[in-house]
Amino acid sequence: MRYRSRVVDNELRQRLSSTGAVVIGGPKACGKTATARILAASEVLLDGDENTRQAVAVDPRLALAGDTPRLMDEWQIEPAIWNHIRRTVDERGAPGQFILTGSIDMKSKNI
Repeated sequence: MRYRSRVVDNELRQRLSSTGAVVIGGPKACGKTATARILAASEVLLDGDENTRQAVAVDPRLALAGDTPRLMDEWQIEPAIWNHIRRTVDERGAPGQFILTGSIDMKSKNI
């Protein structure tokens, strides 16, 4: 499927230029990952790879290493990674490090 430009594309670009990480949340299958992939230089898909989730549980730095911006898709599956991302952003001190996507449960309104 060919990507169709969205209004949020420019907003994502602007936010990545001024902050270390950006979170994109929304209901399943609304295009969060497709939007993030337009600007991401590398990605980690936490919802589709058990080995990746195990690696994150053992040493989250393994998942954080990669070209930036690094897409952390469905980050809420491994919520402990949040603090590691925050710390990495602080240590690197540069904008545009991570794009986090997370599905929101519309019934509970939780990510």
